[in-house]
Order: sequence, then C-alpha cells, then structure tokens
Amino acid sequence: MEELDRAVHCLNDGCVIAHATEAIFGLAARALDYGACKRVWKIKNRPFSKKFIVIFSSVEEVQQYSIITGRNEQKILETWPGHTTWVLKSRENCPSWLKDENGTLAVRVTKHYQMLALIDRCGPLISTSANLSGFPPAENYKQAVKNLGKDSLVSYILPGETCGKTEPSTIYDGVTNKILRG
Repeated sequence: MEELDRAVHCLNDGCVIAHATEAIFGLAARALDYGACKRVWKIKNRPFSKKFIVIFSSVEEVQQYSIITGRNEQKILETWPGHTTWVLKSRENCPSWLKDENGTLAVRVTKHYQMLALIDRCGPLISTSANLSGFPPAENYKQAVKNLGKDSLVSYILPGETCGKTEPSTIYDGVTNKILRG
C-alpha cells in the first residue's frame, strides 16, 4: 500500500507516473491538471493536437465529461469496465486540453485494480504508453524502469502487473461504431 500511496501523492502533486495497465505499462497524470498533462506531452514528444485517452472508474464519471447516446449505448455499456476505448462527444465542462478539434473525448472505464485505486483517490487520469516516441512501450515494471527511470519528468514508477492483454485497447467511434484502432 505504501507504493500506491506514493503514486497517489505524486499524481496529486501534479506529477507524472508510470504504472501497469491492462496490456502494458502506461504514463498517467491527473486529467484535470493541465500542467501535469503538459508534462506527458513533453515526455512523449507529441503534438498538443494528439490527445490522450482519459481513464475513468465508472460510467457515471464518463458521463460527467462526455455524452453516451444513441444506437451504440448498449454496446458501449457492454464493453465497460474493460479494455475498450470509445471516442464520444464531450460535454461543455470538459477541459479543452482533453478533447480534440471535433469536440470529442477518448474514454475508457478500466477494470485494472491499481488504476481503479489511483482514480478513486486522484480523479480521472490521462493514459498513454510508457515509452518515449519511436520506442516500443514497456511491457512490465522492469522495462519501464529501464526505459524511463532516468527521465526526470516521470516522478515515480509504480510496481504492478498488467492484466495479460497483448494489444492496446480497441478504439471505437461512439457515433458511427467504426473501429479507429483494432
């Protein structure tokens, strides 16, 4: 529990951590903390226009920032919690740095035990693979330490296990049901 407490402290202080996800190790920052999100863009060396997935612990939390409606509602609800991401229309209160130029937000409700614990204590998190641009993502704690341990922008690497998935989450368009990443 001490390790989780340290990760929570880092996140709540606006820092970036690496942690286990369903498939790989990821980078996380509090989604509602613009400064922390900027650190992740810097670590990843990616343009501001390329947004991150926002991870929630419940459908009710997702609905605070995005809109689940229409013909895909049942399918969306059947895939959560789980390893599926949906791109949904954002609500007006959704921070601008989380949504893309079309006003959409990529969201997932996780069932990973550590991620749930982090979200419950820190709020929604942005998520992306724990790697520098151009390098493969870390598949486990040891690789995350090797790849990111010297990066001063990653404040802590939380020991943990993935759920054994081998691919990134499938991403669907929540309006058209089209697969955006398979």
